[in-house]
This record gives sequence, C-alpha cells and structure tokens, in this order.
Amino acid sequence: MAELDAEARRLRQRVAELERAAEGTLRCDEVKQRQLATTAFAMGLSLRPIEDLLGILLPTAAVPDHSTLGRWVKDEAQHAGAVLAVLDAACAPRVQTLALDEIFFGGGRHWSGSSRRA
Repeated sequence: MAELDAEARRLRQRVAELERAAEGTLRCDEVKQRQLATTAFAMGLSLRPIEDLLGILLPTAAVPDHSTLGRWVKDEAQHAGAVLAVLDAACAPRVQTLALDEIFFGGGRHWSGSSRRA
C-alpha cells in the first residue's frame, strides 16, 4: 500500500511539473497551421509573409514552406467554393440592394473620415 501511495505522489508531482512546463505554450498542430494560413491569406497576406508569421510561432524545422501553404490554401478555397456556390444560389434571389466596390467606378468615391484610403 505504501508503494502505491508513493507512486501516486510521484505521478501527481510529475503531472504538476508537466502542467507548469506547458503553461504559455502554443498549440499549433497542422490543423491550426492550415487554419492560420487560410485565414491570413483570406485577409490579404501572401504566402511568404504567412510563412514568416509561422516562423515566429514554430521552431524553424516545423515551419511549412510556401508551396505547402499554397496547397493548403488552394484546398480550403476549393472547399469554400463549393459552399459559396450553394450560398450564392440561395441568397441571390433575396438581394434587394447591391453595393459595388469603388474599383468599378474608377476610384472616384468620396471618402469619409472613418473610411480613408490606406
């Protein structure tokens, strides 16, 4: 019985050590890396800056190269395209107001104070 108690204490201590060591660590498995890459690309970042950002978060050897990132983004874009095709078909008949971007009008839009050009 004393042996089991000692083993239980040792294991509890080891768990506490591992929990302390894990504090502040980042969970960035491949699924999260793909999510970050796809979201950053959708926000307008190109593949090289995304690779640089992942280089800040991950050890150098674990950073996917830009061709891998490109495949991930392409795969996710194809999945999104299928969903968007269905959504577009369902939403198009309900559109009552269409707001075209200023690029269609030569960029002559009057800019408000809260919407300045970059």
